[in-house]
Amino acid sequence: MSERKVKRPIIIVGAPRSGTTMLARIFAAHPEVAFWEEPRTIWEIGNSLRENDQLDESHLTSKIGVKIDHRFSRFLVNSQKSRFAEKTPTNVLRIRFIHAIYPDAKIIYVVRNGRASVASILKMRSKPARPDRVWSRLRETPVSGYPALILRALRRDRFLVHPAGWKEFSSDSIEKIAQQWDAAVRIARQDLSALPDESWIELKYEDLISDHQVHLKKMLNFCELEDSEAFMKKADGMVDPSRSNVAVPDSVNAAFEKYAISDPIECDR
Repeated sequence: MSERKVKRPIIIVGAPRSGTTMLARIFAAHPEVAFWEEPRTIWEIGNSLRENDQLDESHLTSKIGVKIDHRFSRFLVNSQKSRFAEKTPTNVLRIRFIHAIYPDAKIIYVVRNGRASVASILKMRSKPARPDRVWSRLRETPVSGYPALILRALRRDRFLVHPAGWKEFSSDSIEKIAQQWDAAVRIARQDLSALPDESWIELKYEDLISDHQVHLKKMLNFCELEDSEAFMKKADGMVDPSRSNVAVPDSVNAAFEKYAISDPIECDR
């Protein structure tokens, strides 16, 4: 494996609408961190036309690893900061792939009550796509990656990830979202269990909301980042407890019951 230019990257993963965006934006406010929000097309170099989002070490070549590291390294150098961090929803299905590229990566796995996550996905899907996000995606994507972008747009599955076998999920939209959430959580936990303990840490969204300073300190310590009063003051203004107030429709509860989907948050209680 070629020597990587990016050292100890901070990778935030989690099923869609699990609180990864809020945590990522808090990390982006840290003075040492160069944060890139959702560099999907970079992670997909060499694998962009696959029918699902799942990647592991078998999908990595030396050439792919060098190209990915080069793009992230260039971003880090231009930022003039010391640590690279990112959050990409589909990476919840690529933990082994990421670890194969960056064995020293610090992976933060964010998990949230499943029913609340699915209800939040339904709420967000009713809103139009942000033009600035669309334009940003086009700018960062090389011309060779445009076919994959077009295929993804045709799926019309915003805020979803596609594990292997996703085409066999229910044709009912709510049931399909619940099944995709379930698959993402199961795959992530299985892949994380194969990694060294020092490579990853789990953060419950509900814990972050209820006592963010305590849990942020744990995350900073895990990532080997300096804690400071100034940073915590910024974080105080970025944690929004109201985001946890999501009404769960009966249809979502029914989907969880129909497919016997277990929720790690409920199981840990």
